[in-house]
Amino acid sequence: MLISLKKKYKIRSVYGNIDDYQVRHRFKKNLIFKIEQIKVFMTHIAGQKNIYNSEAFKIISNEKPQLLVCGHSHILKISYNKNFNMLHLNSGSCGNTGIHKVKTLLKFKIDGSNIKNLKVIERKKT
Repeated sequence: MLISLKKKYKIRSVYGNIDDYQVRHRFKKNLIFKIEQIKVFMTHIAGQKNIYNSEAFKIISNEKPQLLVCGHSHILKISYNKNFNMLHLNSGSCGNTGIHKVKTLLKFKIDGSNIKNLKVIERKKT
């Protein structure tokens, strides 16, 4: 599905810990990019606020992103890390398999140097 979306839209994605070779071949483990004036760090496994794994901590310390987007835990979590001046977003889980009862997604807008209109979207698991 992501491959077909990529043909129509500009998609930025990283692979996860259970993705196969085909996905790992098309996507990176970590991404650093800028949208307007916001530097974004995207990875699958970063850890939790103030307890980042060593790889994520090194990237955050060196790159100083304003936005960290990650996953892995399957738990929706939005937090602000004052030490790094960084918003940490974990969208939870939107797949049909797993222990979660509700699919969760995050929608937000980047406008210049502002991240705004953050919304949690919930869908029933099918």
